[in-house]
Amino acid sequence: MGTASKRAAVEQIERTRLLADISPKMIERLGIMGWDRACFIPIIISLFPSTSTFHEGCPIVPIIQLKSFVQDMPAYIDQIRHYWIFINRIESGKK
Repeated sequence: MGTASKRAAVEQIERTRLLADISPKMIERLGIMGWDRACFIPIIISLFPSTSTFHEGCPIVPIIQLKSFVQDMPAYIDQIRHYWIFINRIESGKK
């Protein structure tokens, strides 16, 4: 894995964390009203064929393997950095 991929993964992790942090203010805009919770997962999609790898918990997945990666993601969840928000708690706080 090259330096550019590693830098992209670190930056994607930060963008994903920021999105998760601000998402309670954007529930309607994100289209997640009525959900109990949402999980934000950073991922880098590569145009170049190779094997899927992880850098600091961010998967780097070749586009041709994206479908199988998403299908198999539950098996990888402990290796993937992710950010949960609990929407019912947010919406009940608005009332």
